[in-house]
Amino acid sequence: MAMIICPECEASISDRASVCMNCGFPLSDHLNEEKEIRAAESFAAKLGSNPNYSIGKQVVNWGGNAEIKLHADFQFGEMEQLEPGAVQILRHKSGIKLINSIWRQAAGVEISFIQIVEVKHIPAEEIVREERSIIGRAIVGGVLLGGSAAVVGALSGLDKSKLKKFMVTELYFFDPKIGRIRGVLFRGERSESERFFLKVMQEKQKLID
Repeated sequence: MAMIICPECEASISDRASVCMNCGFPLSDHLNEEKEIRAAESFAAKLGSNPNYSIGKQVVNWGGNAEIKLHADFQFGEMEQLEPGAVQILRHKSGIKLINSIWRQAAGVEISFIQIVEVKHIPAEEIVREERSIIGRAIVGGVLLGGSAAVVGALSGLDKSKLKKFMVTELYFFDPKIGRIRGVLFRGERSESERFFLKVMQEKQKLID
């Protein structure tokens, strides 16, 4: 156990306390915020002083994995003009682009491979079996990120045979516009999701090697 200073009243209190015993300040939220900021700063430092976030031209044939259609929900609020729900992910030379419609590509969100922090797959039946407690629990740079009821809720009414066809994929990436690590949760067909994101991480590794 360590002692910390309450940012509200400056009292000395345990870092295990959820609220300040002196003034009632919500310490757990404050500490999580501090961890998230430190994780983002650490990742940004690894990218260097002038990273190139360009994703390059779209790739039309990527071994059959040039694009994928999924359902998505976001963490940390809105993502520019992209809306939760049906999303297409388009493969580019140095990254991916998330769009709601092929006719609205200008409104998409671009994520370069170097921005990607982590990709985690969770079989749908595990989410239901664990009462949804495992979704959004990936540790990114020491930060515990919350899950999404929208994506998980869509799985709760499916029987076991259908559940086995689905996969939830958590994509965490550094967003330089807000200086934070953000998360996107995707729900889609299992084999397609695994194959597509495996290729994404392989391409990321090529850039950093």
